[in-house]
Amino acid sequence: MFVSVLKHMIREGSLRLVDARGRIHRIGDDSRPVCTVRLHNRRLDYTLALNPALLVPEAYMDGTLTVEDGTFYDLIDIAARNYHHLETHPLVSFVRGLDPTRFGHINGFGKARRNVAHHYDLSDDLYALFLDSDRQYSCAYFTDGADDLESAQLAKKRHLASKLLLRPGQKLLDIGSGWGGLGLYLGGVADVDVTGVVDVGGTPDGEQRACPIRGQAVAGHGQLTASRGTRRAVALPVAARDGGTVTPSDLPR
Repeated sequence: MFVSVLKHMIREGSLRLVDARGRIHRIGDDSRPVCTVRLHNRRLDYTLALNPALLVPEAYMDGTLTVEDGTFYDLIDIAARNYHHLETHPLVSFVRGLDPTRFGHINGFGKARRNVAHHYDLSDDLYALFLDSDRQYSCAYFTDGADDLESAQLAKKRHLASKLLLRPGQKLLDIGSGWGGLGLYLGGVADVDVTGVVDVGGTPDGEQRACPIRGQAVAGHGQLTASRGTRRAVALPVAARDGGTVTPSDLPR
């Protein structure tokens, strides 16, 4: 079934699929990008057809789907070029018709708080594995291939600051401020008053885990107030700087 879905979907680019039985299926129009994918479990010949957008990446992470020629990025490129055809396949349309979430998600206040706690109230040791020291949770800005994560996150903050054209004395509201690193940076380089708001979930552990870095960063710059299980706000008044609009040359490198 998965082969049928791919043949319906992929019309630009070239994919060679080796199924779990060793059979080779050539799909596409022989143009670039080109890659070869191998399935290592016979069940994937069927299960991947049910929800390719979710199950193909999961199979790749599990190692039951591997890319042998080309790269995973080539596979993503092929999928992105042809994804709009996927939704017109009869099987995919049928499966999506059975999904109750097509009517919308019910996410009341209580459920939303539990979701936040489940997702964010985790060990800081875990976040340290994949975030920078400032705990920036949004995408970094890599200006070249030599940037490390710390440099790329600083470049992201500089980029945002220059686009905002901040002026001294302005007030900035950061909704979903995480550990407060962006707000501290903007307050420090632009002489603006920043208020960050973030939901800490419904457990004392969630609040305790989110506080330490922010508490250290705020020291000497303002006050931190926290209310467990509701919202946390950080006010960051900073020392005055010369007036004028903030441009990239004004920002620390």
